[in-house]
Amino acid sequence: MAGTESQSTAMWQTSKVTIFAVVTPLNPSTGLRETIRISTSGRRGENIYSGQKYWPAITKAPTTSLSVFDGDFSSTVQSGSASFDISIRSLADEYPGIENHRWVGSGVSLTYVDDQGNDELIFVGKVTRFGEKNGVVAITAEVDEEPFKADVLSAEYAGTTGIEGGADIKGNPKPLIFGRAKNVQPVQINVVDNIFQVSSYGAIQGITAVYERGAAFSASLGDYANYAALSAADIPEGRWATCLASGLFRLGAPPYGVITADVDGLIYGGVWIRSTGAIIKALAEMGGASAGQIDSASLTALDAATPYNADIVISGQIDVLSVAQRMALACNAQAGIDLLGRLFVTRVNIGTPVMILNGEGKNLPGVIDVAESSVRPPYKRIVMGADRSWRVHSYDEIAFQAELIDRGAYDDATVYREGNIVDLPDGSRWIFDGVTPLAGSAPTIANPNWDQMRDATAVDFANVTGPTKPAENATKNRMFVSSGEPKEYGPQLITNGDFVSGAGWSPETGWAISGGAAVATGATSGNELSQGSLPITPGATYEITLTATITSGTAFVRIYQSGQYASTALLAGTNTYTLVSGSAGSGSAFANAFVIAPGTAFTGTIDDVSIKGLVPAIVVDGDFWLETAVTPNELYTRVAGEWVLSSTVDAAWTDIISRPTWAIDGRPGNGLDALGNVARAVPQTYGAALIVSGVTGAGLGLFANNLADLDGTANTKLSGIEAAADVTANSVPFHDGGIAAIIVQADYEGTVETGQLPKNYNFKRIRGATDVSASATWSIVAATGCTATVTDGVVSLTAVSAMSASFTVRSVRDGVTINSPVTVSRQDADPPEAAGGGTSVYSSTAYSTSSSSFVAVSPELNFNTGTAGEAAFSAPLSLIVDAASPADPIGWDVEAKWQYREGTSGTWLDAPGGPIGETLKPKVEYEAPIYYDTDGSIYVNQTKTGLTASTAYQARLVARRSSGATKIIYFAGSRGVSGS
Repeated sequence: MAGTESQSTAMWQTSKVTIFAVVTPLNPSTGLRETIRISTSGRRGENIYSGQKYWPAITKAPTTSLSVFDGDFSSTVQSGSASFDISIRSLADEYPGIENHRWVGSGVSLTYVDDQGNDELIFVGKVTRFGEKNGVVAITAEVDEEPFKADVLSAEYAGTTGIEGGADIKGNPKPLIFGRAKNVQPVQINVVDNIFQVSSYGAIQGITAVYERGAAFSASLGDYANYAALSAADIPEGRWATCLASGLFRLGAPPYGVITADVDGLIYGGVWIRSTGAIIKALAEMGGASAGQIDSASLTALDAATPYNADIVISGQIDVLSVAQRMALACNAQAGIDLLGRLFVTRVNIGTPVMILNGEGKNLPGVIDVAESSVRPPYKRIVMGADRSWRVHSYDEIAFQAELIDRGAYDDATVYREGNIVDLPDGSRWIFDGVTPLAGSAPTIANPNWDQMRDATAVDFANVTGPTKPAENATKNRMFVSSGEPKEYGPQLITNGDFVSGAGWSPETGWAISGGAAVATGATSGNELSQGSLPITPGATYEITLTATITSGTAFVRIYQSGQYASTALLAGTNTYTLVSGSAGSGSAFANAFVIAPGTAFTGTIDDVSIKGLVPAIVVDGDFWLETAVTPNELYTRVAGEWVLSSTVDAAWTDIISRPTWAIDGRPGNGLDALGNVARAVPQTYGAALIVSGVTGAGLGLFANNLADLDGTANTKLSGIEAAADVTANSVPFHDGGIAAIIVQADYEGTVETGQLPKNYNFKRIRGATDVSASATWSIVAATGCTATVTDGVVSLTAVSAMSASFTVRSVRDGVTINSPVTVSRQDADPPEAAGGGTSVYSSTAYSTSSSSFVAVSPELNFNTGTAGEAAFSAPLSLIVDAASPADPIGWDVEAKWQYREGTSGTWLDAPGGPIGETLKPKVEYEAPIYYDTDGSIYVNQTKTGLTASTAYQARLVARRSSGATKIIYFAGSRGVSGS
């Protein structure tokens, strides 16, 4: 289920519906936007709407789309979009010069009107790209997310002392807290008077506790009306006081260690808000969104569906939409911008099917193609409560009478001393605080030498009732979910898959290990990258994952066994490949090896290589297997060493089959064991296994439901936890701060404006609530069209050479790699208007060529220079290829340049700075039996000085196909020249 909300051309046609569109392209001759009114109807009477005339120029009815669910909660909402085609020839009389209009950035609105006169506004957005061919402009528009890209933290410390902090924090964003946040690290804004700030955007509800090195101070001395009163107050040592109106507190003496506080956050609109929907709405309003830009009803509905308190602490810069999306995901909901440009949230609601499609094409509407998609097992509602500690202390930050040392699992033979910390198999954690070192003194509540730091993580079965309650020591069984008999991953076979060095790898001519990747530069067939001496089994199946960038050429992924390979795969970027090894034999220099084999001359990079065998799962009697290769799915039970069909899947099983990311007792698979032990996170591809304890199918359903229903009243182990306060796992590392998209302004020639570079952004690697940036290894990888550096998470963008560029910020720590892709857009200014008596001329006439030699792709443009004797040439063009043979998934290289001559005859001369290559290659991919085309782009902006002043000249644009098989390339867009 893709979960895509869409309206199709076919539906509108059969419902006697007219779509009225308003588009506002830029008229270059006036410099103003012009309102174009068009419709889908060719009948005159239907082209009057709301008192305005609409022209029947839409040749392809609009389609709108908004994807809100991908079958999982692994991604956020994609921007809503609309697409339609316009015949500009039909508009030439009403809108003179429309062929030269500039469409990107145009406002778009679509209104749906049925044959009864009922109307509805269905889309509001902006044109993001277009293509022109044979007098038809293909428009793609997206909703405008800009109002929701505002920074959440709108205030910065001025560094002027007082409440604006000292010079050391000048320019830092001021923090913001919503809800009840525990153990927050504040910002110290006055080191002389020991004043701290926890939130800076209005009055907060309260500060309930303050800690130094984890030890609580006594109660607050009181609250003061403002900063001045708090600063002047007489506060004794060991005490503290607040100014809730400004989110402040002050200590009576300088801090000795890390200071934290429990905070009841912002009062907004006179109310202390704590629900997710209310917080999202407040953030949007604080970011400048109007009431009409917020779907308040959807936010209210979210709070009704998930009536739990939430808290959030924002101390690093982030935009409103990103925060809304993160908070919504925690509620099994999606946040995004709807087709009318409003911020909304929605939870997945699976309704009743409206029709049944026949995969054999026997019923209407006909099914053209059927493909089975890989989907995850279904979810069942699960509610988890947590009380997040926003500042996790290291042991040396905690006040204790002895050095704190983690000794791992308890061992009865080990001597333990004061401050030693141990874990028991039930998940509980204990600290030794006896004066005399001892061995053989096991941690228990009754043992005075030990204090319990953490309760056992075992399920308290005293609160699980019913006849199918699992026995405490029941046999552990698993349930597998897979297509085909259950498989499991074998061990990792590759050494040094992240290329931190060249160890283990054999790069041949054209290959080098550099910058944390294997880099190929024109590597030809027969010059491979390989790693040998792997424990490859003849005929076995292996899953390979890797990250690749492909600049040019092709390469193949192979597994060799004794010199042979049984299957091969075309390298295609970041992907997963399932290959079978060869049988024993000869015929190659490779013996038991992983190989990247170039086809044509290959230039690109390889990184993050992993190879694991797929082996039959170790199963025991009592295990379950859900076979997903058939419909309905079939449930098998392992009996006497054989799989026995039990039943097909019904609703009860749907309730319990889920995909948690837990592994149990070192056994591959997922779930809870009989004691509720939870081990490390291990994403699984083959077989999400739920471990249960000697229960039947019906009993398993009851067991799962009881677990889901546990809360602070049903289970004493969870008492005191604020329900659903936060569902973030403290141990999961992630990147915080930074940026995902950068915009750089440039002049019309593509030269970055002064002051635009360098741009610096601070990425932080967070583990739980701890900043571990300084101990991570940082790098910039896959930089295309730009130059960037990174030091301890501080990224500096120093150069941009392409209109569309990108790079990835990578951090590595504890063997875990995190990648944050960043896109860079260079926005070039419009070319200057004619000056000093010069003239300007533009043309959007479509041209094409398949030649590998330069040919004209514009008419001859007549212009006059002005008093400066200069000419500015401009051609931002789309490169279009037909979705037909030949295919080239890499794409065609294209070059173009401007030429000029004085008068209307004579030799054409090249403008300086050419030829210029494409920014994005046009390409065609083939997936039998269909070809798919992707447009490219080229920006040919050049300037010529030293021309004769006030003289007539001609200009033309010439281009060629500089690589790839013969293919017609169409050039769409405006070409122009301005004399000055």
